[in-house]
Amino acid sequence: MGASEPAMPREDRLAAAIQATRHWAHLERARDAWPGVAAALHDILQVSGGLLLFRPEGTEDRPPKMWGAFGSLERLAGQEWEAPHSRWSQWGVPLERWVDPPPAWSWAAGAAAAGIWPFSSQGDFGALLLCRSTPRHRWSDDSATLRGFAAYLGLVLSLIRQRHMAESLSSQDPLTGLLNRRGLQQAWQERVASARRHRHALVLAVADVDHLKDINDREGHLAGDRVLRRAADQLRHLLRGDDAVGRWGGDEFVGILTVEMPHVEAVARRVREGLMAAGVAASVGAAVLGVDGATWAECFDAADRRCYAMKTWR
Repeated sequence: MGASEPAMPREDRLAAAIQATRHWAHLERARDAWPGVAAALHDILQVSGGLLLFRPEGTEDRPPKMWGAFGSLERLAGQEWEAPHSRWSQWGVPLERWVDPPPAWSWAAGAAAAGIWPFSSQGDFGALLLCRSTPRHRWSDDSATLRGFAAYLGLVLSLIRQRHMAESLSSQDPLTGLLNRRGLQQAWQERVASARRHRHALVLAVADVDHLKDINDREGHLAGDRVLRRAADQLRHLLRGDDAVGRWGGDEFVGILTVEMPHVEAVARRVREGLMAAGVAASVGAAVLGVDGATWAECFDAADRRCYAMKTWR
């Protein structure tokens, strides 16, 4: 970063930052915008380091959640945030300007000036906490530029989050909250790429709840819905971080599991016994990508046949 303020006027720098981040509205997740924020701040607005923080509305006593960091503050990314200043609850007042870093900001190594620019985004409060590595007297104060940028950031993040919410609803089963068919097939494509990259096996498991029609006929559809929701909750509990689970339709669920050793019988048994522990009887079949099929359709057909075989055998 140069020792003096760039020749570009303040308003032009704000316009350049907005132009550089014009693609944000097309992002699927608000977190994906952070690299663009960092680049615009660093390259155009001449900021050496910063943090992006959020705090849900109505949680005055809880610290904000850190979303990301760059430059001189990057080492804080992923850590628990502790408010660096007693006025944090007022969201930057009067720190909505460049000031000498308070002593509590000793972790901002090399910072000669610092400030907080608050914004709101879809009911949550956010803030840019920024640092510069050269003294304040080396440039004209550009608080107005950063105030405008923060307001713009809040607006665009709200649009991204609304879009992501709409897309999530379109891939979610309304009864169980699990993925629906569209969401499952998208999750499959993502995990196929990851499994090939990391050389892990990918298993597709099909679980069919037993006797659901009898429950519906005997106790009513509300009782059947309770069984399906209980099965969904247990499947969420059974699967690990990189796994995905969804409802294919009716009484049928699908799990996508990343495993070290692809033993289909062991996977099917684990899913079936886990459901039984929750009081849900089910038949389960599994198939391995590259062994039982090379595509979603082939693996699903193989797992579904094994599930049906178990159901008829029992």
